[in-house]
Amino acid sequence: KIIYFLLSCGLAEVIFFCLSIISNLPMPLVAIQLLWINVVTDGIQDFALSFEKAEEEILKEKPRDPKESIFNKSLLKEIIVAGLVIGGVVFSVWYLLLNKLNMDVSIARGYIMALMVFMQNIHVLNCRSERKSVFRNSFRKNPFVILTITGSILLQVIVMEVPVLSRFLQTYKVPFNELIYLFLLALPVLFVAEVYKKIKFSSIFNFPLL
Repeated sequence: KIIYFLLSCGLAEVIFFCLSIISNLPMPLVAIQLLWINVVTDGIQDFALSFEKAEEEILKEKPRDPKESIFNKSLLKEIIVAGLVIGGVVFSVWYLLLNKLNMDVSIARGYIMALMVFMQNIHVLNCRSERKSVFRNSFRKNPFVILTITGSILLQVIVMEVPVLSRFLQTYKVPFNELIYLFLLALPVLFVAEVYKKIKFSSIFNFPLL
């Protein structure tokens, strides 16, 4: 689960940066901003996922080949799907902010930082189970997930609101109503993962169909 989360988010960042370079757009984030995103999302959410319990249906699954790599086809597909969705959405917003809204690069980076924090924190919900829907996976089994998501988003808001921190991270405040829009733009990663699980598995108890 942790590997799924880390690699899909890492792939998304690579896709986002590569698309920006190909499109001749400015560098999306400076080093300190990218480091902050990795710390406030990857570092914190790794901790939360480490407390996930084994799923109840694990004994109903077909035994895996002991020679099978942890990077099996199923995991690779999930990583690629999530990486493409996150990277594609973030790049689309970056392109819109610069080329359609003519926003200053420094201000646009603040929007992108907030969007990436939202998307990666929403995506951690997908990573709790490869089979089970987010809406069927009780948070009572791992309350740390909600705590870390809330804490991560609050840290991002604080960084944007406190002048000395925003200067250090070279970011800007995003108006509250526009933060709502960014949050809504982050939801596709949840919907796509739900559709993928629905297509991949006939139910949370059945074996893979694909």
